[in-house]
Amino acid sequence: LPAIYQTDPDSKDFLLRFLSLTETLFQDIENSIEGLPGLFDPRAVPREFLPWLASWLALELDENWSEEQQRWLVASAFERHGRRGTVAGLRESLRLFAGVAGIIEEPILNAAWWSLPSPTVRCECHPGFNASTAWQDTENSILGITTMLAPAQPQGAVVGTTATLDYSNLITNEEFGAPLFEDVAHQFTVQIYRSQLKCSETLSRVRKILDREKPAHTVYHLCVIEPRLRVGFQARLGIDAVVAGSAEDLRLNEGRIGGTDGLAGEPAGRIGSQSRIGITTRIG
Repeated sequence: LPAIYQTDPDSKDFLLRFLSLTETLFQDIENSIEGLPGLFDPRAVPREFLPWLASWLALELDENWSEEQQRWLVASAFERHGRRGTVAGLRESLRLFAGVAGIIEEPILNAAWWSLPSPTVRCECHPGFNASTAWQDTENSILGITTMLAPAQPQGAVVGTTATLDYSNLITNEEFGAPLFEDVAHQFTVQIYRSQLKCSETLSRVRKILDREKPAHTVYHLCVIEPRLRVGFQARLGIDAVVAGSAEDLRLNEGRIGGTDGLAGEPAGRIGSQSRIGITTRIG
């Protein structure tokens, strides 16, 4: 107490006991204020405050996650925000919040200027000269595979050449060449294996994550990779070349209606088991 309140022993004793009573009324509040920094620490905050702390970081916690997983996601949320909208960030969000490993591709990265291959120059004075032309550097000029038609003229409408009434568009000098990449710019593809879709809600959860995490100016195409290997369509080794297993048996079991009659006729022939030409083989 200040010195002025300590001169009289009776006043000193009374005031000390009186202030002690009022101090106990605010002790809980003072303890809460002292422990306030712990509410902002994801490793120390009580479990019931985790959803509140996650809301500060725009993070929705799943009730099925363990407490340890929830604390780790809250602690790493700010770091993940730095990768948001990137390929690495999208792939990480799909793995953490949907449990799938998405294959993300950007078609703009595979687009390039197309040019005709150049012929190989041969010396005509050689005794074994061949008049046929041999082309070189043809890997980027495969018709229908690595080539495509542009949606518009690269230079826009030019009077006398590309300008057509009602079918022309004017562009500025800064936009020169932009029409060549309009069909592949600002878009990406996400591919997911069918085996990763454990339940019917997984695909809708994937779409929700992509809509939330993708850049606002981009669009995406979600594709499910089925076990339907086809040369020229789905045959990239290590990506979408997935071979299906054996065909399901459509025959009814013994003792059931129909006996052993097949529901869809005889099964297709298989090498090693039904491969006798003209007897047990048939074209599927």
